[in-house]
Amino acid sequence: MKTWNRIFALLLALCLTFALAACASDEGNAGTDTPAQSDNAGGAPAASNDDSGDAGDGLPSNVTVNFWTDQSIDPAVWEAEFARFAADEKYKDHNYAISIEAFAGADRATKVAAAIESNSLPDLALFAWFTATDWCHQGYVLDISDVVEPVKDQMYPSVYEETKLGGRSFAFPLYSNYWTMIYNADMLKAAGLEKYVGENPDEMSVWTMDEFEEILAGVSASMSGDQYCLPLFAADNQADTTNVLFLSSQGGSLWSADGHSQAGDDAKVVAALDRMAAWHDAGYTNSNIVSQSNNTIPAEFCNGQTCFSYGYYSNYVDYKNQMEAGDIDAFDIRLAAFPYGGSDYRVGNYVYALNMFDTGNQDQITVTREFLKWLSQDQQALTNLSLAVSSYPEIAEDPDIIAANPMFESYSKLVDAEHILNFHGNVSGYVSTRSMLFPELQAFFGGEKDAKQAMTDYMNQANGSIQEYIDNSVILN
Repeated sequence: MKTWNRIFALLLALCLTFALAACASDEGNAGTDTPAQSDNAGGAPAASNDDSGDAGDGLPSNVTVNFWTDQSIDPAVWEAEFARFAADEKYKDHNYAISIEAFAGADRATKVAAAIESNSLPDLALFAWFTATDWCHQGYVLDISDVVEPVKDQMYPSVYEETKLGGRSFAFPLYSNYWTMIYNADMLKAAGLEKYVGENPDEMSVWTMDEFEEILAGVSASMSGDQYCLPLFAADNQADTTNVLFLSSQGGSLWSADGHSQAGDDAKVVAALDRMAAWHDAGYTNSNIVSQSNNTIPAEFCNGQTCFSYGYYSNYVDYKNQMEAGDIDAFDIRLAAFPYGGSDYRVGNYVYALNMFDTGNQDQITVTREFLKWLSQDQQALTNLSLAVSSYPEIAEDPDIIAANPMFESYSKLVDAEHILNFHGNVSGYVSTRSMLFPELQAFFGGEKDAKQAMTDYMNQANGSIQEYIDNSVILN
């Protein structure tokens, strides 16, 4: 596996994937504002689902697998790996093909909802795990424990456990895209804070809360005009991961062990919200928190208006690609973990996983499941289809992969289960709770509620939705 062909394929996929502007990226869509779409171009010959049959081995023939994603994948890479599957000795006489549709993350919920209504769900989808859990509870996603269990010991345990509900696996975790702060190290240097910028640009920065606040104060004091140090936002649910990480930064948790919200009952969460307000009052943040959306922050970061931004590893790669292409002015760009509990740190983790939807078409379900079984044990395909940190340590920690992605060495040293904040808590109906948080943050930063009341009101609303999902879950009942 340690071949230059594989590394070239991985680099090609990464370059093509992250060529879109991070300055317009969406939290649930790592640079997929203008995604490529494919109708099987360059893959195996398009296959019709008519006249399905088998070749005496019980497998159907002439099947096209419909694949959706909100990631900015290179369709040719997926088509090439599916063609390898279809050419396998076991399947070569059955004429299998894949049809790919990629779209912006902002369109994901609408598209899936419309597909449910019209009975036109895809066979396979690549989404962030937390965005699919509501559909799992509603019964639209199939149990694929038979795919995942045989290879679970080859995966990172935290990733395997996160993608389970009710003790069963409803997703095949492909890779992790870590959510961190992204910062302009030149601004720290200009403020005389070089001591907080490591010598190695490929090393993720880790600061205590006191150090982080010293950075906020020092950089803010050195800025002028409309510049500001730390973006905070409450206009909508975009990048709510950032708000959850900051609300957890005093060591609290929005989620209880039994799968409910405890935001208003956890004094550390309430204290964290008050701390965010203190940053605003000290002039460290933008003044328009109530109306600011994360969607505008990348452009401000690119233009040198703010020191910090937030995002995936893939956003970081895209910023660097834009600098190399001359699309934005070059600066010393770094990653940093979120301070947590005084002296510790956390990062968020978007586990990108493959879900099988229950389309009711048994032939397509069978072939899709066969593809996932093949993929789960084919290291070449797992490597080439991973756009960030593979769910398989053997791949993620391979020296050749790290050489092609130097930041992965820092991840391997600093990011483990203890330092990943499960920002969604795997609670039932998490997606529905996202729309309940930002109005309460608006009420707080707008002076209508204090931190305790805002977090309590959010908690009560969230728990109502969570309980409704629990009561109606086909998995939990």
